[in-house]
Amino acid sequence: MATPQVQNDPIYNLPFLYITGLQLLYPASQTLDLTAGQCRDSNDVMDLVIGSPNFAGQLTPAPVSIYIGANGLNGLDTGSPAANTMYSIFLIGDSRYYQPTGAIVSLASNTQPLMPLGYDSYRLIGYWPTDGSANFVVGDIAYSANSSYRRMIYSTPIATPIASGSSTSYATVNLTGIVPIVEPGAESTNTPPFPLPIGNFIAQIYTSYVPNAAGNNLQLAGVYKDGGGNFQAQITGQVGSVPVTTVSDVWVNNLVVSSVLSPVIRYKVSSASDTVAISVAGFSYAL
Repeated sequence: MATPQVQNDPIYNLPFLYITGLQLLYPASQTLDLTAGQCRDSNDVMDLVIGSPNFAGQLTPAPVSIYIGANGLNGLDTGSPAANTMYSIFLIGDSRYYQPTGAIVSLASNTQPLMPLGYDSYRLIGYWPTDGSANFVVGDIAYSANSSYRRMIYSTPIATPIASGSSTSYATVNLTGIVPIVEPGAESTNTPPFPLPIGNFIAQIYTSYVPNAAGNNLQLAGVYKDGGGNFQAQITGQVGSVPVTTVSDVWVNNLVVSSVLSPVIRYKVSSASDTVAISVAGFSYAL
C-alpha cells in the first residue's frame, strides 16, 4: 500500500523559489491588500497564484483583502492582533487544488503560520508591524518587478527607545516590533566580541544628531562591530548645537536582551554632551 504524500508534486516546475508581483498595500487600519502575482511555495513544490488562473484553472481575484481582525483564511492565523508587534504575511495554498489560494498573517516570531484546514503550502511574502492600537502601521512596500528584494517604507519614522542618547561607547538600540528579527541562530551574549553573521535585514535608520561641537560625530553599527572604527555609518556635525538629520543603512543582528532574542543595532557619540534621537524609517529584506 502506497504511503500518501503530505504535499503533492506538480507535473512541471518553474524557476526555483521565484516570486513575481504580490505587493502588499495599506488601504485601512487593520487591512492590507495583496496585488496580483505568483511565486513558488517555501518547499519549491507548487506555484501559488493570485489574479490569474493557476495550474488547475482556479482563479483567486486580485487584490486579496487581508483583515487582521478576523481569524483564518485572509486573516490572522490565531488569537487577536497585538500592539507594537511585527507580523509576517504568507501566501497559502492547497497542493491538491481543492482550496483557493489566499493569505494569512502570523507573528513574525513564528517560523511558519498556523494553517487553515485543507492548506499545506505557504510562502512568506512580506512583513508588516502594528502600532500602539494594534492597527497596521501606515507604510508602503517598494520592490522591483520579478524580484524577491523588498523595502518597507514607513510614512513616518518610528521612534526607538533612544530619544536623547549620549553614550560614548557602543550602546544597544532595540528594534523589536519595528524591524523583523534576523533568522534564528545569530544569538549572542552582551559581552564582546560579537562573532555574528551579517543578518538578512538592513534598517534605514533616521537620526537627529546634535553635536556639542563642530567635528563631533555619531557612529552606527551592527552588534558584531565593536570599536576600532568598525562603524557602518558616521554622521559628523559641522556646527555645534545644530541638529543634523540623516537616514543611514545599517545591518541588523540578533542579541539576547533581557532574556529575549531581539533585532538590534548599536550607536555611540563623540562626546557625552552630544545627543541623538534614533528612529527607523524602514527596512529592506529578501524573501
